[in-house]
Amino acid sequence: FPLSVHVGASGLAYGAYGALAGCWLRGWGSIPWQAVLRQAGPALLFGAALLAGGFLEREESLVAHFAGAMCGFLAGLALGPW
Repeated sequence: FPLSVHVGASGLAYGAYGALAGCWLRGWGSIPWQAVLRQAGPALLFGAALLAGGFLEREESLVAHFAGAMCGFLAGLALGPW
């Protein structure tokens, strides 16, 4: 059982980037390469900053960030375009 509950917008952001990756993997031609490459830099920077903050501050939950990314990725794979 969890000992605490973490709520925040970063899980949503990780989920949105995970969904983009899942949709892109499911339908190669559905999302143009330019759109994926345009989002790749900010996504990597955002992810690195939040992971670094998660290691430095004990209040942030890395599990919540990872769960947001995985839920978004799985939803993108399940619901993305063909």
